[in-house]
Amino acid sequence: MAIEERLLRPLFTAWEGIAQRLRQRCGGRAQSDKVYERQRARCPYLARAKAIRSGARWRKKSEACRRRHPLCAACKAKGRTTEATEVDHIIRLVTLLKQQFGGAPPHIIAKRTPMGAFDDANLPSLCRTCHNQKSALERVTGDAIF
Repeated sequence: MAIEERLLRPLFTAWEGIAQRLRQRCGGRAQSDKVYERQRARCPYLARAKAIRSGARWRKKSEACRRRHPLCAACKAKGRTTEATEVDHIIRLVTLLKQQFGGAPPHIIAKRTPMGAFDDANLPSLCRTCHNQKSALERVTGDAIF
């Protein structure tokens, strides 16, 4: 077992337990998505993170990461083999933006890309199911899951 798998396995086990509790507590994904979209409209960090993820540079980086790591890191840590279809940030883009440009006005934030946004060490490959679960938890808790 690779060191990466040994380190990630306890995190993914805890992640599954948190996911079950949140699904019971929240009104489901549709409700959390509506809340998140309202937040994105008001928050310059969320808007900039979406713009970064929508760009050509991100698409190229995402494809390169999936070629290098074709299996889902979360499933691999659980002993399953699943093809990776997504690339996600371990440290969220919003967190990186807040750390690096915390007091900047919105027009400055809208033009900046934080260090670490395209760093390979911050970009695990995930399958769609694991990515959606992780993203939903981050939206509800506001924290990075990994």
